[in-house]
Amino acid sequence: MRRINLVAAIFLLAVASGCVEQETQAVEPSAIPTAIPTTQIPSPEPLPTETIVLPTETITPAPLPTETPRPFLPPDLALLNYQTLGRVEELASISLPEVIDLEFSPDGRFLRMRVPAGEQIHEDIFYDLGKGEEIFRLEGGQRIYFNPDSTTIAALDGTSLTIHQLPSGEETAQFNGKNQLAALSPDGRLIVEAEAVDPGTTLTLVDLTSGEDIYQIYINGTMEEESLHFDLDGKNMAVTYFVPPGTYVSTIWSVKTGWAIFTEYGYTEIALHPFGSEVAVSSARQSYISLISTVTWDQRDYLGSAGEDPGYYDIAYASRGRLIYALSGVETTTASFWYPPSGEKIDLDLGLDLLAVTISPDRRYLATSDKSGSVIIWGIPE
Repeated sequence: MRRINLVAAIFLLAVASGCVEQETQAVEPSAIPTAIPTTQIPSPEPLPTETIVLPTETITPAPLPTETPRPFLPPDLALLNYQTLGRVEELASISLPEVIDLEFSPDGRFLRMRVPAGEQIHEDIFYDLGKGEEIFRLEGGQRIYFNPDSTTIAALDGTSLTIHQLPSGEETAQFNGKNQLAALSPDGRLIVEAEAVDPGTTLTLVDLTSGEDIYQIYINGTMEEESLHFDLDGKNMAVTYFVPPGTYVSTIWSVKTGWAIFTEYGYTEIALHPFGSEVAVSSARQSYISLISTVTWDQRDYLGSAGEDPGYYDIAYASRGRLIYALSGVETTTASFWYPPSGEKIDLDLGLDLLAVTISPDRRYLATSDKSGSVIIWGIPE
């Protein structure tokens, strides 16, 4: 066993030293592997292709039908007068409760609606009737005047007068007086200041252009808010005031001279005809309105009855003095309308329990506010 291992070891040593030749096999040339080229053969250029344009049809979508927005108020309306007023119908309404006063701008575009806002404070809400939307509000104790071209308003509040642009409401000017500002003339040049001087009141007419006092008038009583008025042409001014213990006095003065030209006792309200031909006086304790000529200063007619009906209040002229209207009532408040030249009552029952009523200066609209919380615009579509 050791001998065999020795021979094997000698053989392996001989092979390692090259003493024993190893048999080699010939390799066919075709079996030798070919080396892979290192550069990539570029792909052939693509053959040009013809662009085929498919015919397309342009489809214009049909426009959606548009509905013309309906105006808040119809454009074509008949003028209101003693012959047409009885034919008014509801044109539009605004939901707003407790509207105690209404006023149109001279051109009929804007409507002022007043609601209480606290003790001796109210809020005036201005509404654009062309657009059917509220435009701005003023809160305080102000008294409002529209200027003749309906582009601004003047607000008297305490001792200050402010001018606001329409429709923006932007404040553009201010005037400060010495005392309570009570009334503004139609042309905006004169203002009346009221100073309480126990037991009465001193009224001072002031020129706004120069700021100078023109004259003073003393009344032996106290005025209620917004009880001093100018007529439309600014020639006369009137006031109703209370003299304790229980007398009401109505007085008219010439604006030019300051002289009293009419005084009457027992009436709580006075309204001036737009062109000064007459005045209307009334009392909640009397069931009629007295029409007094400014030529003779005698009663020329009366409106209503001498019965036990409740008295009239909130008297106003409209339609250039050819209409007059007022509120009356105890449990239900209604509006009455008359034709002053003849005293004829106009047949118009609105069927509402009213708070306020007014007619626009351009004679196209009647507006009412009622206790159900609606402001209704009335007119006569043509």
